[in-house]
Amino acid sequence: GGRRRPEGAGAPTFGVRPRLGYNPAMDPADLRRRLLLVVGALTTPVIAHALDSADSGGTPVGSTYCAPLGSGGSCPEGSTVNASKDGCALELSGPGNLNGDQCCYEVVRSDCDPPGGVGCGCAHGRPLLREAAPVLAPLGRSRWFDATLPAPDVSALPAPLRGRLARFWASVGAHEHSSIAAFHRASLELLALGAPDALLAATQRAALDEARHARHAFTLASRIAGVSIGPGPLPLGAAVELASDLPALAARVVREVCLEETMSLFAAERMLVAATDPAVRRVLAALTRDERRHVELGWRTLRWAIDAGGLPVRRASAAAFAAARPPVPSDPEPLPPNLAVWGAVADEELCLAAAEGLRAVILPVAAALAA
Repeated sequence: GGRRRPEGAGAPTFGVRPRLGYNPAMDPADLRRRLLLVVGALTTPVIAHALDSADSGGTPVGSTYCAPLGSGGSCPEGSTVNASKDGCALELSGPGNLNGDQCCYEVVRSDCDPPGGVGCGCAHGRPLLREAAPVLAPLGRSRWFDATLPAPDVSALPAPLRGRLARFWASVGAHEHSSIAAFHRASLELLALGAPDALLAATQRAALDEARHARHAFTLASRIAGVSIGPGPLPLGAAVELASDLPALAARVVREVCLEETMSLFAAERMLVAATDPAVRRVLAALTRDERRHVELGWRTLRWAIDAGGLPVRRASAAAFAAARPPVPSDPEPLPPNLAVWGAVADEELCLAAAEGLRAVILPVAAALAA
């Protein structure tokens, strides 16, 4: 991570009061300086953009599905119920709880949308992108679990809020799980394009970091929900498209790292600012430390590509930066403010943090790189 700063020394708190003895967030000026050193630029022009974007929603795993009580007078096993919601086939858990004249079950899997619509106007990590949308695995009962992590204290939360919090962390886990694939694809592209061994080794280490991030996020989700939550198969299809030349690689690095992952770092820092639960803070502190390193790696990769490929690569990266847009809130199930204690910060606030990172860090460094 970066240098520690005295409490309140220029770090943005986004309206959150700093806690004694804790550095609340990275200083954007410090990150900008570090990235300028990475890309070998020393000037810091400021660029203004008019920005807008949109994203799509999803079907929440962990929610409750209720069906009319049958003639037998008791609730059947969830696995025997033919259930669907909004056109999505659902897998239900448990014998069902009788609620009036209905049997209610926990949704443990949906065959429709992956969990990207839960708190993902601003994505987490560097998910594998396909047509600008993250490729996410559906959630199920697979076990991605780290028994060494302490359990977050959610004893005071009512069950519906525990379910919402679990879905948030499952969504984080799904994005981090997808990021494993993004870094493995990046490794193949670097190999194919003759990148230095240091870049390749760092990219492969980053994939291992993302596997740990995913496991920790799914562990939090599982402990909060009281059931095992993990990813199903990642829907990669028959093939994964690789960048065929240095301009294509540079454009992908700009989109996935210099823009998306750098903005998601600011969102993760915002989550860490708000979190007070020790188990959640432990996960977020490690995640933000690793993501800062991944961000610097991405910008270093872009610098190498420009040096190796010259003007065509510079033009491709400039075009990708010109298309930059900050995320906008897209959560169909907004988070109540009290869940921020466990890192579940409202999509609107995460997007504001990401947009500030775009304005104060990403666009100035991109302009200096293009100079």
